[in-house]
Amino acid sequence: MKMCKVSKIVGFVCVLGCGKKDPVGALDGSNDTAVDSGETGDEPSDPPSDDPPTDTGDMEDSGGDAPPAPSDDPVGDTVASASALRSMASWDWTVPLAEDAIDHAGDVDVYRIESIVGVQSLIALHSEGGVDLNIRIIDAEERVLGSSSVMPYRAWGTDPGIWYQPRTDDSVFLEVSAAEGTSSLGSYQILGVRVDEEDAEPNDVDIDAVERLTEGSQSYRSSLVLPETHREFAGVMHAGGDVDLWVFDAPESKVVSWSMWEMASMVFDANMTLYDALMQPIAWASAPEFRANGSWYADVGILYPVQAGERYYLAVQNERHPSGAGTLYVGVEATEEPANSEVEPNDSAESPEWISLSESISHAGYASTTIVGKLDGEDEFDVFALSTEDVGGQYVSVHLQTGLVGSGLSARLNVTTDVAGTVVLGGGAVDSTGELSLNDLLVPPDAEGLFVVVEAFGRTDPERGNQFFLGLEQYPVPLHD
Repeated sequence: MKMCKVSKIVGFVCVLGCGKKDPVGALDGSNDTAVDSGETGDEPSDPPSDDPPTDTGDMEDSGGDAPPAPSDDPVGDTVASASALRSMASWDWTVPLAEDAIDHAGDVDVYRIESIVGVQSLIALHSEGGVDLNIRIIDAEERVLGSSSVMPYRAWGTDPGIWYQPRTDDSVFLEVSAAEGTSSLGSYQILGVRVDEEDAEPNDVDIDAVERLTEGSQSYRSSLVLPETHREFAGVMHAGGDVDLWVFDAPESKVVSWSMWEMASMVFDANMTLYDALMQPIAWASAPEFRANGSWYADVGILYPVQAGERYYLAVQNERHPSGAGTLYVGVEATEEPANSEVEPNDSAESPEWISLSESISHAGYASTTIVGKLDGEDEFDVFALSTEDVGGQYVSVHLQTGLVGSGLSARLNVTTDVAGTVVLGGGAVDSTGELSLNDLLVPPDAEGLFVVVEAFGRTDPERGNQFFLGLEQYPVPLHD
């Protein structure tokens, strides 16, 4: 995990993530921020986070002695020398498939899996000693079928997991290695389990999906790795062009995300669309796998502020034509940290929405808030303002997320310290990933205030699906390198 935002605030040490592929962390050790595993925080002011323990990379931390020579490793490091795992037919959580270690720099362990066509299986790693692991599933020609560096919502910290449903009976190979750029050594267990569940057909249209839900055949299930907080939905494409619709009835107003597990398949690429009760699309994701990273919320498939009592439909499709074995998908639905809903009218600096930040319970000097807004229809601008009393003489960072979390909105940010908008602290447009961060902006003590303008300049559908998430944080010293 790339860490690139280190606090210099006297009296505490905090680690905050930044960039496309790194989640914003709560201040390390904070008790006022929930992790992005779906646990909800007490306040929408806290940035979604889950910083893993610091890994020094020292041998003392790994619990090992001097690393063995590569030739002493009992597990092969190539397809030709791979160690065999037991039959998929016998996989369950109670008995590990293998136990070994990353025991020298550059170590790679390779295991052979004898495929059984159509069997649905989850392969997960459990690490010890602080080692940060990656896994890949490759074929005999070393073509990559799938890879994973972390499970959805960091279910087991930094441990990876991947689903595999063989399309043929050809052997495949599981490759285990330490994450690039880390020097950690440590032991691990490989766990595997068979799961024979999938969507109930027909469920291609809303009427059929509701009927499946009513009869109880729609196969929502508790997550295998986080059963207390996450629901999973799984299916297989039964024909080319198949659509699986999943019904979601919101019990309360909250921020919900839908993401995919990594799948080991060369014939399935997931695509997700979220629809409202009238079957109008309101969010889209062409790469919905959970990536863990992001400047504020994690890089999930779709993130949306659902409303209590409303019905939503999540559609899953394969961007490729194949169906049957090898087209298994497993998705996860989770409740995210809350966000404050914008209050209209707030379309100009003359009539902004005045907001406030909530101070951290654990770390004096740090305050933040999260806002969710929409720029649908004729609404092209949203303006949020903070008083000089709150942020004058302080540093602020502003994070805007749109396409990264499934919105159809392309937007610009403009941050100024005067109502006229002539004193600009920073600005820019969301990048190709669908987010933008403006970091360590120093607000002058004599500023008129801080004015944050979100402007729409492109929309998938002008009338709907143009939500955005805005994270703001304030602190006394720069937090970024």
